[in-house]
Amino acid sequence: MIDKAAGIIRGEAGRYLDVDLDSLSFSVHHPNPEDLSNYLGGKGLGLKIIYDRLGSQLGQVDSLAGDNILAFLTGAILGSGAPSSARFAGITKSPLTGLMLSSSCGGPWGMAARSSGWDGLIIRGRA
Repeated sequence: MIDKAAGIIRGEAGRYLDVDLDSLSFSVHHPNPEDLSNYLGGKGLGLKIIYDRLGSQLGQVDSLAGDNILAFLTGAILGSGAPSSARFAGITKSPLTGLMLSSSCGGPWGMAARSSGWDGLIIRGRA
């Protein structure tokens, strides 16, 4: 939630931009409150979202094909002012190992996404 009067960001927006490049469409993904509580954003929630969407197909999905999902999710404390909190995670299925992977990322993207009212970006399909 953005507190414009105070000029600060508090907590999570609870919404993720879900982009489908195959159909050139997008939607808003709202995780259920239990998942938000259990996975705390960033890496944990990203792994849960991808697992939920790919499920039993995860082993058969080609990591470099349009069936794979690439997600960028902000951490739960991003924007809080805590040291090293301006991080976001990139999550997908690894083309090297065939397992799930996540990468901790820095830079302005996470804060820009959060201040725009989004907690992350989920991309699927092919450009």
